[in-house]
Amino acid sequence: PILWVYTSASRGLKRGLQVRQWRIFGFSLTITPLIVIIFEIIAIAILGGVGALWFTYRTAVDPTFERDLMYLINQVSIHQNDVDALLEILQPYILQPGVIVWGLVLFAGLIPIIEEIIKSIALWPMAGRNITPQEGFVGGLLCGAGFAFMENVMYFTMSITAMDWLFIAIGRAGTGVMHMLASGLVGWGLAVAWRDGKWHFLSGTTFFAIVLHGLWNAVALITGITSLLFLDVEATVRQNLLYSLPTLILFIISVIGIGLINRHFRKQNNLETTVTDQDSVNEEQVIH
Repeated sequence: PILWVYTSASRGLKRGLQVRQWRIFGFSLTITPLIVIIFEIIAIAILGGVGALWFTYRTAVDPTFERDLMYLINQVSIHQNDVDALLEILQPYILQPGVIVWGLVLFAGLIPIIEEIIKSIALWPMAGRNITPQEGFVGGLLCGAGFAFMENVMYFTMSITAMDWLFIAIGRAGTGVMHMLASGLVGWGLAVAWRDGKWHFLSGTTFFAIVLHGLWNAVALITGITSLLFLDVEATVRQNLLYSLPTLILFIISVIGIGLINRHFRKQNNLETTVTDQDSVNEEQVIH
């Protein structure tokens, strides 16, 4: 799916040097995920420190809180190999409004900001090479493709059965589209900022990339939380489709967005070709 999206999104566009494309993809496949993980660990550690202070405060104010916490830890250790029992034990705590807010802050706020700023790091060495907006967009697509490919591989390690792998592959295909569109927007903005000095354009494309990524993560998190409400009920096909509808809508928006950007650049190429041909005709007429 990643190869298909990249081929379709870059069809008819000026991609730049092929060796440069491979360097961008290779760097985004191997180095960028490591850098992202380091910054995300730092962000989680900061939030964990804030959470530890909150736990300390609650324990001091309410002595029964520590007793309940120790009981929870004990129950988790007893049922650590039973996923269904763990979900049933943790369900009341996960559904607490404070926990949901912290989850949204992390997964729909900090993580999208970190990833969308760092994902396009493979393009930064080209700051002084006067690359075109099309090359920036295609380079961004490659940054997103490499990052999404490695992220998908990490998720596939969690699959146990062939059916698990299939559902993860289908779901991660949509995530790959989101990553590529978001990085493509940032790459486009970087090229325009470097060449024309329009930093406000880069701010706008980066903002849209972060919002898209944040919405995607928020929908995924809320969908997972919603499924916890019905642990004892076997979900029907209609309910599963309803859970997946927001993600499907974002996927369709991402596909349409990639198509519109590709169309914009191809129309630009056609206009430049027409102008060049007309100039050539005029020059021949003058010479004649």
